[in-house]
Amino acid sequence: MSSLIRLVFVVALGAAATVRAADDVTDPYDKYRAPGESESRGFDFDESLIEPWKEQQTSIPVLSEEGLQRIRIDHGPPGLTYYLDLDTLTVDEKDRVARYWVVMESRGRRTNVLYEGVKCTDLEYKTYAYASPVRISLIKHVKSPRWERIGAASSNDFRRELAEQYLCSLGSARSVNGIARAAKGFEDVTNPNNEDADFMPK
Repeated sequence: MSSLIRLVFVVALGAAATVRAADDVTDPYDKYRAPGESESRGFDFDESLIEPWKEQQTSIPVLSEEGLQRIRIDHGPPGLTYYLDLDTLTVDEKDRVARYWVVMESRGRRTNVLYEGVKCTDLEYKTYAYASPVRISLIKHVKSPRWERIGAASSNDFRRELAEQYLCSLGSARSVNGIARAAKGFEDVTNPNNEDADFMPK
């Protein structure tokens, strides 16, 4: 038998063995397929089954003086001190938006009092209302609030640090208790080395 014939014979045997081996492999996903459904058909994903994100209706609470907690913001406009109202802080279970009153002071006098929401999945914020710095019960609603992109870390947008250090963890809103513990400076007792971890529930 010539070398060429032997080579063709060996290749043919190898191909046949490959086919037999392939036929002998069991697909672990066969038990999940409908009768007669082939592997080549692939997985049919129905996007219509996914419920689109929808913002929940928002009511504006009155800021609580007793709930104000000073927080550290290093990269906002210079000369300002920040406070987060922990009494009216909420994280909606459906839209997962963290909503809060934030108070800014300069030299001991209030300059801005804002009611806002942060969407951690997209790092966006929305300003819903303002309160008078001298009379917090006077609230002015924003007529057409809309989502805005939070500024880059290099900007003076205090919301970047507020989101990353207090409100959000791994692209999702922390629990109310987790945000409160972060604002008060408590560490995650389950993993103090993981700065992105959420905090223990109550």
